[in-house]
Amino acid sequence: MFFAGRPEIMLALEMGGNNPLIEREFADIDVAADILINSTYLTSGQRCSSARRIILPNDEFGRNVTESIEAKANNIKSGA
Repeated sequence: MFFAGRPEIMLALEMGGNNPLIEREFADIDVAADILINSTYLTSGQRCSSARRIILPNDEFGRNVTESIEAKANNIKSGA
């Protein structure tokens, strides 16, 4: 194999995961939203462990987290 015996060469394989994050009741909604935002957007989704689905309870907590995520995502600046 081309990479066998060559530890100085990095080989990264994408497994095509569709990683869900399950968020349950959390004391601080902004902290919960920050964790979800970081997992989803920190590397522009360019890693196999970034969240692609967020599963929230269908209640006031879930709605509040969704609103917080939306507000934070709308403030993300992209570019150089």
